[in-house]
Amino acid sequence: MQEAAKWGAILAVTIVVLNTIFILTGLHANPIVGGPVFIILAIGANVAAVFMALRATAASSTFGLQLLNGAVLGVVGGILVLLLVWPLLAVVFPNSLDEMRAGYIEMMEATGVDQALQDKAIEQMNRATPLSQATPGAIGTLLTSIVAGGAIGIFKRQK
Repeated sequence: MQEAAKWGAILAVTIVVLNTIFILTGLHANPIVGGPVFIILAIGANVAAVFMALRATAASSTFGLQLLNGAVLGVVGGILVLLLVWPLLAVVFPNSLDEMRAGYIEMMEATGVDQALQDKAIEQMNRATPLSQATPGAIGTLLTSIVAGGAIGIFKRQK
C-alpha cells in the first residue's frame, strides 16, 4: 500500500507540473490542441504510475491486492490532484480560466459557430471555477487507476 500511495503522490505532482507547463505555454487557452493533448498526457502519466506501483508490488500481491493497490493509488492521487490543482488555478494562476474562456470564444467565432450556441457555451464556461476544473481530474485519476490496476494486475501479480 505504501508503494501505491507513493506513486499516487508522484502522479499528483506530475499532473500539477503538467498543468503548470500548459498554462505557462498558453496551451490551456487552445481548445483544439490543449485539451486533448493534456488529457492524453495525464492518462499516460496515470497508467505509467499504476504500472510502476504494481510492478513494485507484484511479487507479494495477488490480482485482488493489485486491484486494491491501483485503487489506493487512485484515491491518494485523486485527492492530491484536487488539493493541488484547485489552489494552482485559484491562487497561482488566477487568470487561467479567463484565458481558457477567451480561447474558446475565439475558436467558436473563427469557426462560425451559431451565436445562440456560442452564448450557451459562454454561459457554461462562466460557471467554471478552479474547483469545478480540478474535480474531474481527481475523479479521472481514480477511475483510470482502477481500470489500469485491473488490466496491469492481470500480468503484474504473484504467480
